[in-house]
Amino acid sequence: MLDAVVGRLVGVGPAAHRVWMAPLAGPVTLDQVPAADGPLAVAVGLVDRPREQRRTPLVCDFSGAAGHGLILGGPRSGKSTALASVAAALALGHSPDRVVLHLVAAPGGPLASLSGLPHVAVTAAHRDRERIDRTLAALERALTTADTDPPHRFLLVDDWTALRRADEAAAERVAALAADGLAHRVHVLLSASRPADVHPSLKDLLLTRIELRLGDPLDSDIDHRAARDVPANTPGRGLLPGPLHCLLAIPDPTGGTLDAAVRARHPGAAPAAPVLLLPRLLPADDPRLAHAPGVPLGLEEDELAPVGVDFDADPHLVVLGDPGSGRTGVLRLLARGIAARATPDQAILAVGDLRRTLLGALPPAHTVEHATGPDELRRVAEDLRDCLASRLGARRPPGPAVHLLVDDYELASGPAGGPLDPLLDLLPHARDIGLRLVVARSCGGAGRALYEPLLQRLREAGAAGLLLSGDPEEGALLGGVRPAPLPPGRGRLTAARGGPAAARLVQTAWLERPDPDR
Repeated sequence: MLDAVVGRLVGVGPAAHRVWMAPLAGPVTLDQVPAADGPLAVAVGLVDRPREQRRTPLVCDFSGAAGHGLILGGPRSGKSTALASVAAALALGHSPDRVVLHLVAAPGGPLASLSGLPHVAVTAAHRDRERIDRTLAALERALTTADTDPPHRFLLVDDWTALRRADEAAAERVAALAADGLAHRVHVLLSASRPADVHPSLKDLLLTRIELRLGDPLDSDIDHRAARDVPANTPGRGLLPGPLHCLLAIPDPTGGTLDAAVRARHPGAAPAAPVLLLPRLLPADDPRLAHAPGVPLGLEEDELAPVGVDFDADPHLVVLGDPGSGRTGVLRLLARGIAARATPDQAILAVGDLRRTLLGALPPAHTVEHATGPDELRRVAEDLRDCLASRLGARRPPGPAVHLLVDDYELASGPAGGPLDPLLDLLPHARDIGLRLVVARSCGGAGRALYEPLLQRLREAGAAGLLLSGDPEEGALLGGVRPAPLPPGRGRLTAARGGPAAARLVQTAWLERPDPDR
């Protein structure tokens, strides 16, 4: 009888009020979370409010002092997915001309999977130093932009500890961006395993915080006891100040792909400008080099603009680089560039080729000397001294500019001097007498070699420098810059004055070495 009565009453009348809501359980997708209000506010999950017997959206508002964020969580807590959800929510709620994303994450992870979104300017792995360096340089330039209404640029780093281990200098630059970025619409969002993994001075700047399940609840900055109650096998479950339990949404929308949803939300929007990288191989006939000032050298990193060597302004150049760095290729390039821009009546070449690596690569009409040994090179230097000394005091050099290019100079020089010493007294007058000197040598031992007579006199004369790949243990060499391992042809172009800050990273152009048998 009782069963019959209960069966008849099921579904009759309004349901009784439930005092306790069902536990937070997922997964929940971003499109299932009510949207947030505010110019930079995004809803990325749900917050359980048991005292109010309701659930509200988990909102991250990056528009004010809380413009930087930190997501904490132990292994398999869902912190990478949570960071991806924040990025996805920003992309869904803002067009690419208002929000630009810069992602640093492990390949194949949840954050890296967002690389196809039109908002993403770059995606870099933790150990991709070149890409990370270019990303940070782009964000640092944003701190000095004169744009009155720039986009909000977000740097999202998944696994802060991995970046610190891979590149401590890059981590310090990220911390500097966090200190100065908000005034220039640059935001930093990090994920880490423990609060202790983030330096207190940086953590104090990351005011938007979400704490997922930690490996040790005692590490919690919110509440040790409440942290114990966060389920261990539910990725995305976490804790907010209060303490309040929360559940992070996953980026994928229901019944579709995130990329399609973002593009449908912003139809016709132009993608964010990508962070451009220097090419690994730059052909010497690249049309951009035609606009280089002086003799074309390559492209510089900041704007991928052409750079050249202006021998009229800086008559001397020192090139340092280990074997395989592209040092000899630079001399081939300069020799061709000089010949292409001047007739033999305007410029001539004298070459010191101690390893005979320039055979067949020099323009014959312009090359008047090709020395292949130290004694022969000294004879060339003495002849040039006698010829150029007669130009001292002349209003204009009576003759062509003399470009002396010397490769592998370490084979002929030492602490006591070298075969180019006859020219030492003329170096300060080089601009007036038409002497242009390019000396290339290995980075090995360059720290000592810089105090040999020729290189020391060149530094005193204000010679420019090109520092290619080398061993950092050599110390500061040209322009106060230490060498570093770099791809072939890549180097730092240093000015006579200005120190390391004035050095520009360049990719020199590659000129194929002619086949001597053809």
